[in-house]
Amino acid sequence: MNQLKLGFAREDFTPTWPVRMNSQCTNDEVWHNIFAHALYFCDGSEQALVIDLDVRELYDHFVNPLRPVVAEKTGIRAENIVFATTHNHSSPDVGASSTVENCIRWKEELGYPAIVRAAVAAVADAKPVIKMEGGRAISEKINFV
Repeated sequence: MNQLKLGFAREDFTPTWPVRMNSQCTNDEVWHNIFAHALYFCDGSEQALVIDLDVRELYDHFVNPLRPVVAEKTGIRAENIVFATTHNHSSPDVGASSTVENCIRWKEELGYPAIVRAAVAAVADAKPVIKMEGGRAISEKINFV
């Protein structure tokens, strides 16, 4: 029987410059930092990674170039890397930043490096599940149903 391992990490990628909010207005205030959360699963033979971003929505042009980079850095097959978003209408819109330059800057200076760091850290954090009961996996850092 394979031993399930879970790993978790998060990295801040809050911009310090004005960004587009909900495709409607530009905001230059930070009320809450935004994070990339990475959850790693390994059953001894297969690995998977779920990366959740505190942004309004995800665009192919944002995640598609990133998936192979995360795969290379973590050793996880690209098709086993899933991106998700909180889809909060008060969160920044990474695909519609106030300018194209700001969007590229955000990806290159903050977003991509933070997402890759979170992914690598989640894999490094992997620990065996302490207990499995009724569809619930309990590890040192997280409980997963």
